[in-house]
Amino acid sequence: MAADFPDSVDVLVAGAGPAGLAAALDLCAAGARVLVVDARARLGHPLRCGEVTRPAALETFGLEPRPGWVRWSIRAPFEQVVLDRPRLEHDLGQIVAQRGGLLRPGTTVSAVGPFDGGGRTVTLARGPARPQVRARVVIAADGVAAGVARLAGLDTRLPLDQLAACLAYRLVDVSMADTSRFYHLKRPALHPFYFWIIPSGPREANVGLAVSARRGHAAAALLEEEVRLRPELRGGRRRDAIVGLAPSAPPLATPYADGLLVVGTAARLIDALTLEGIWHAAVSGRAAARVCRELGAQAPTAARLAPYRAAIAELYPALEAAAARRAAVEGRRER
Repeated sequence: MAADFPDSVDVLVAGAGPAGLAAALDLCAAGARVLVVDARARLGHPLRCGEVTRPAALETFGLEPRPGWVRWSIRAPFEQVVLDRPRLEHDLGQIVAQRGGLLRPGTTVSAVGPFDGGGRTVTLARGPARPQVRARVVIAADGVAAGVARLAGLDTRLPLDQLAACLAYRLVDVSMADTSRFYHLKRPALHPFYFWIIPSGPREANVGLAVSARRGHAAAALLEEEVRLRPELRGGRRRDAIVGLAPSAPPLATPYADGLLVVGTAARLIDALTLEGIWHAAVSGRAAARVCRELGAQAPTAARLAPYRAAIAELYPALEAAAARRAAVEGRRER
């Protein structure tokens, strides 16, 4: 056994994004033995989202927001905050460690063993090491790839037409007349489903678009064209490029199995129209932690983990409706 890894834990969290960190924070505070692994060498890097969410997302972590977690506040068309997600995830990871959790970046899950009645044995990969850790419950929080749930036996595969490819630039030295407004412009007749401008500072904006993954090759040219068409963006300097994928399918109908809970984007808990997912991730992570805590000494069978689905049921109607609307638009465009 690699010295950096325990033989067993109560919960192994695979993925240190908002969902995984929300679960780990709650579980560590309750005294559970928690191991958090993440494929990235540094939490929050590289960035894969636009960082905009509702203010309630920060409240869901159960912490007072720290200076620097919010880049900018938006008032219209409704109240939102633009996060500094790398800084947020770094700090949340530090708090997990302070609460006794083990955080291992640069570590991937290569295999998830069958449920043996009391948990699962997970094989990890960190450099040449291949440690095995037995966990009573595995929380799959590895984002759109959803590979951990798939290794555990759930079918999380999605066709390209149920995936959105996202490309965004962080521009500085822009001249927006109103930096309190989030511009979200639907383009159902064009390749992008929508184009956005998210102010993230007095002269800074996240500018991006989402396209069907089948048309991902066209994203850069389409985004460059949109930027050229907007006078307020002309002359802006590109500081970062943000590239990612997001599911545009309905959420997983059954986001749990024996010894397994699936949270956040891995469970497709993301709005297929706007790609908002940070709040949904935090809500699902806290719900998963609560179900783990309430298990007590009982075996973590699927039947005993099923309350997790009920705990996040409020998320489903809006997400299912958004996925249906997107599918309808995609279908009309193909005809």
